[in-house]
Amino acid sequence: MFGRGDVQMGSPSHRVVAPRRRLAVGLLVLTIGMTSCTAARHDTSTDSSGAPIDATTSTVPGTGATPGTGEHVERSVRVDGSTRTYRLFVPADLDRSTPAPVVVVMHGGFGSARQAELAYGFDDVAEANGFVVAYPDGVRRAWNAGDCCGEAARVDVDDVGFIRAMIDDIASIVPIDPRRRYTAGMSNGAMMAERLACDTDLFAAYASVAGALMEPCPSPHPISVLHIHGLADTHVPFDGSPGNGVGHVARHTPVEETIAMWRR
Repeated sequence: MFGRGDVQMGSPSHRVVAPRRRLAVGLLVLTIGMTSCTAARHDTSTDSSGAPIDATTSTVPGTGATPGTGEHVERSVRVDGSTRTYRLFVPADLDRSTPAPVVVVMHGGFGSARQAELAYGFDDVAEANGFVVAYPDGVRRAWNAGDCCGEAARVDVDDVGFIRAMIDDIASIVPIDPRRRYTAGMSNGAMMAERLACDTDLFAAYASVAGALMEPCPSPHPISVLHIHGLADTHVPFDGSPGNGVGHVARHTPVEETIAMWRR
């Protein structure tokens, strides 16, 4: 599920060739279609002006191509005094007459925005189906998903604030539909998708590959879920026991319990 040289926290059973990766992407597109008719969702994570709460945010000029030319643009936002970066892909033939869906794709542990862009195949699907893709960068190649992972969790990086700020920045570039915002992640990135689903109402659906819920989730908003997980995964075990991979994933909510919680 990842590019050459990218070490993930998922099981070796997830280290598969492109067809299975494309299947996961295709399933996410199906999820997008199924949730495109849901009721409008008010983003309570922003104030009346649309600025993220608890985050000092300003846009740093992007580099690379102009958005909408079918090439990637590197963008930066300021959150809590730190500069955070992400890569943005807007298809050249995107219909600008109506707000577009947006998919936020989060890399796994030790990955990067560039790696996710090259390895996960979302650009082709975005061009074929008319949506925007954002690839954010974690701090030192990791996300603060609660009790995981790396430097991001150790210093309690405000990754939730970063994703909020990134969504606002994207909306300043291209009209996006607040009812059709989605996120997908691999391993540590999937854990971050779970946290965003618990802590915000930014997204209508999320897709998790080899991820887990790493923090309490007492009052989540309704959301559609696609969870893909190997029963033989020893790095992020299905039963919630600690992992034995290089990421040292702590005990976490068993996947069956997480799915049952979302059903409720």
